[in-house]
Amino acid sequence: MKSKKILGVILSALMATSAFSIIPMSVSAAEIDPDTTAMVYGDVDHDGQVTIMDATVVQKHEAELETLSDMDLILADVNEDDIVSIVDSTVIQKYASELEDTGRAGMPYVAETDPTEATEATEAT
Repeated sequence: MKSKKILGVILSALMATSAFSIIPMSVSAAEIDPDTTAMVYGDVDHDGQVTIMDATVVQKHEAELETLSDMDLILADVNEDDIVSIVDSTVIQKYASELEDTGRAGMPYVAETDPTEATEATEAT
């Protein structure tokens, strides 16, 4: 019982302090060329579902206990503010709980393409 209280206090402290820290994304989706099959916004643990575990991964990233890849930073930014923060974790939790206002959590990821690249490829053929 005592360990649950301690864990609760630690998690509360992490959430409170991480609410003030924001990590700007330093890469845009156009700069990444991953295999985007079945990628979904909010699914940062890549299990094919957006769950509380994904929110936990984002919280761990905020607490600097885990590092997200560039692609995971894009998938974690479910409120589309170009910053991965505790707000995104909260939105993922809301999506997993089937509440409203869940941004783009659960939506398929579609890689952005540079229109000039498509034009250049067409002209080259």
